Amino acid sequence: MSSGCRSISPWSPRLRLYSHICRRINQPLSSRFVSPLPIPTRIESSPAVKHYSSQKLRRAPRRRWIEGGNTFDADTPEGKQKIERAQQVLRSDSTAIYKSAVKGNLFDSKVTQSTFEEIARRLIDVSAREHANATTLKKVYDGDPNIVLGVATALNTSIQWHEHVYIWAVFATADAGATIPVVLFVKNELNKPWTSYQTKRFMQLEVLAKRNVPLAMRMQADVYWDQKRYDKAVELLERLHSRTYPSNTRVGYRDDLTVEDRFSPPWRRLIEYYLHLELNDKADAMTKVGALDYQDPDALMAYAHVMKEREDWEVYEQCVSVAATAGNGIACLRLGNFYYLMFQGKIPSADQLPKDASWFHTFFHKMFGTPRTLADFRKLAADWYALALLHGNKKAIRNLVVLLREDGHLEDAYKALSELEISPEHWNSPHIVKLRARIGDPTFRPNIPPSWLEL
Repeated sequence: MSSGCRSISPWSPRLRLYSHICRRINQPLSSRFVSPLPIPTRIESSPAVKHYSSQKLRRAPRRRWIEGGNTFDADTPEGKQKIERAQQVLRSDSTAIYKSAVKGNLFDSKVTQSTFEEIARRLIDVSAREHANATTLKKVYDGDPNIVLGVATALNTSIQWHEHVYIWAVFATADAGATIPVVLFVKNELNKPWTSYQTKRFMQLEVLAKRNVPLAMRMQADVYWDQKRYDKAVELLERLHSRTYPSNTRVGYRDDLTVEDRFSPPWRRLIEYYLHLELNDKADAMTKVGALDYQDPDALMAYAHVMKEREDWEVYEQCVSVAATAGNGIACLRLGNFYYLMFQGKIPSADQLPKDASWFHTFFHKMFGTPRTLADFRKLAADWYALALLHGNKKAIRNLVVLLREDGHLEDAYKALSELEISPEHWNSPHIVKLRARIGDPTFRPNIPPSWLEL
């Protein structure tokens, strides 16, 4: 899934994309929603701090870039065969490869198909006979090295059995200062036990960052942080964040600030920076950005907790609904609990609020035509428990079993309850033991205990 974090240039304010949940509720799981409500961000208890402090930085899978660039042995029968086969693929499939590359934004649209074919042809030939460096790269294309990398990336999808071409292009374009390989080389260096910041790659990165290249700015902020130059790291990342905006579509290769999830987006990294520096108010504010602007499930759940503390149930419902429709099992469970508590009358529904409360109130009246009944809320709870179960949340089974038992669906209740047997923690809990013992007793009236209704 795309990070949804896109860079923009020239300098311009971050765009906020507003849309109603009614246009998103039946969309695929990658759909987006942004609340237009003016929600305060200063929370004394700072639940965002509690949430993100307990999270470890998730490292996305990454390719390890190894310094080198040995020539390919083109004079062996196997080598000659690979070169000829690669050239044949280029001749027969160049149109399809080129169109796919343009669609994926691998290089500037000004690069024509004939230019693409010429670069690819030379790349296959030169990479077989020359060392990978900036000088030999000029034999392929005496222009922007980022274009050569884009061509190599496109070509690699069709000749993966001849990966040497792509690897050669990575090292050669890195030596010439292409953004993505430089950034990935530096990232690899920062992951080592010790790091020398005086290498060519680090100097190239700093030059790119000073030119306001977004991806280089993102990486340079991590370099500053690694050097314990915290103020410079925060200042640079805040400047980059002001240039980014959420995207409802798949982000192209050259615009993706996360490089296919190898990097966390600027807003999330800023939360980590703020928490480390104990800037809790800023961390809460950035959590709001992650939730309402970027629709990130973790940020949505963290901000929903903030809203729960304020008893702002409308915004709580919005945040958890969006996280749930994105496939978050915990969000599905808590949304089910939310509606069940409405069924019990412990949380006011939108129908009980003043008619001018918000657009969200208006939306539900338009959606249902008439105010929702208690039975509606109970059915919503059961539906979300079932979805939570589909997303692997075992806790939802407990609540769903009770509702099925109440409705007289004894066989379905037995079947759902049996799924807890593989989880001793739940299977042997006091409430489940009691439920197991009396589930077939027609005089038994089970209920969902308060401890199962966490929001």
